Amino acid sequence: MLRHLWVGTLLAIGTLYAGALQAAVPTSSSIEGVWAFTVQAPSGPVTGYLSIVRAGEGLTGVARRSTSRDLMNLEKVAWQDGQFSCVAVEEAAGDRQRYTFSGRMQGLRLTGIVSPDSGGSAAWTAERVPDIVGDWDFQVASPQGPITGKLTFARKAGKLTATAQRQGTSSETLVQDVSWENGLLSLRASDDAMGQRETYTLTAQPTGSRLAGTVTAPDGTMVEWSARRPLDIVGVWKFTVDAPGDPVTGYLSFVRKAGQLQGSVRLRGNRGDTKITVDQITWDKVSLALQATEDAPDQTETYRVEAKLQDGKLRGTVTTSGGQAVSWTAAPL
Repeated sequence: MLRHLWVGTLLAIGTLYAGALQAAVPTSSSIEGVWAFTVQAPSGPVTGYLSIVRAGEGLTGVARRSTSRDLMNLEKVAWQDGQFSCVAVEEAAGDRQRYTFSGRMQGLRLTGIVSPDSGGSAAWTAERVPDIVGDWDFQVASPQGPITGKLTFARKAGKLTATAQRQGTSSETLVQDVSWENGLLSLRASDDAMGQRETYTLTAQPTGSRLAGTVTAPDGTMVEWSARRPLDIVGVWKFTVDAPGDPVTGYLSFVRKAGQLQGSVRLRGNRGDTKITVDQITWDKVSLALQATEDAPDQTETYRVEAKLQDGKLRGTVTTSGGQAVSWTAAPL
């Protein structure tokens, strides 16, 4: 019964998600942007970034490995009917190596094969890197203890700017020389320490839903820092319900209209002819609760869904009107 319900429940939440998927259907410009890729090389996964832009009537771009700032030019960039291909050209120590990427859009990801000139091939996948503009909660692993605060990025006249505020202090933090290119963030931040203004250099790159990197002090000392976006329930979440038998997976989508939360569900796989409505949604930045009603041809069932936010994921239980409960988890897309 739970399995039948959640196939339908995701249908209702999926009404909104279907619109999101349609918006993500490949178009002539949907490939543009920064993509975080992973190549399953024989020696182990190789990660990096593809940055694709429009140049006149065509496309061009650059690529780099996560472990390097050296850029590889992209040649023969093609995007049509959901099919993508390009050639990344790497030049080092007088050597020239070409890597041919080919793949297609599957859902919200690029998947395919990369083949170097030297022979062989490997599977690769890529996911779009969201724009950095907006608020981020940061933490610096200082030797004196964690330093936390808010970092806000904005674009003004096409230029990326940032402001920062440390938690628990009124001292001004000056942020300058902000750069966000090819999946690499760099900036300089200055504030008063012991009555003296010092400037620190920060670099980071996206790691999942976080920014992670290093802070370099004027004396060359380096410490780690990271940042996360303040998480709101609004958006699309991919979930798994530990129903009896095989797990049930799908997408849970939330939007705000006139200040009110609304939700819908879309299950992966066979949808059947079940309809699910979602109501009585409450969200207090940590805890989620909602009611899902399944209208199947042979019965109507009501479920209570509860979860708490833990490590960036929703974790909780789905309980039937008969009192049967199973666990479920969801991660933001």
